[in-house]
Amino acid sequence: QFTSRMRCACASSCAPRYPHQTPLAVSMLEAMFLGRHYPNARSSVALVVICIGAAGYVWSDKEFENIGIMAYFWPIIYFFIIAFEMTYGKKIVSTVSLGTLSGPVLYTNLLSVPAMFVLASLDSEPTKGLLENPSQQCGAPNRIESK
Repeated sequence: QFTSRMRCACASSCAPRYPHQTPLAVSMLEAMFLGRHYPNARSSVALVVICIGAAGYVWSDKEFENIGIMAYFWPIIYFFIIAFEMTYGKKIVSTVSLGTLSGPVLYTNLLSVPAMFVLASLDSEPTKGLLENPSQQCGAPNRIESK
């Protein structure tokens, strides 16, 4: 839901860059709420350098120059949701005894299914069909194939 909106709303080159700031946020949230240690100096410098690189990208983006911070509305929303989800997921999984390495992955995926259906229903996804016309996604122009 949010990923597809984010990819449609911002520049295509923005999509691979938006999640790079989440490790810094997650490490801070884990230290504040899960009692873990803050990143050491070396890790902190690396995380900050990644954020500086992302900020440099945003400041040089033409969409950002044209419409400002609203060019990154969906990526910002997605950033906060992912940071919360990653931290809260670690809290939930740490309280449940799961015997295998894949157990936490299966558990968190199962927990996400009800939320996925609720969000899809709120946006009328079930009535939209599955990729009825993929060329119309994100405002992509129709491609007319010549014979």
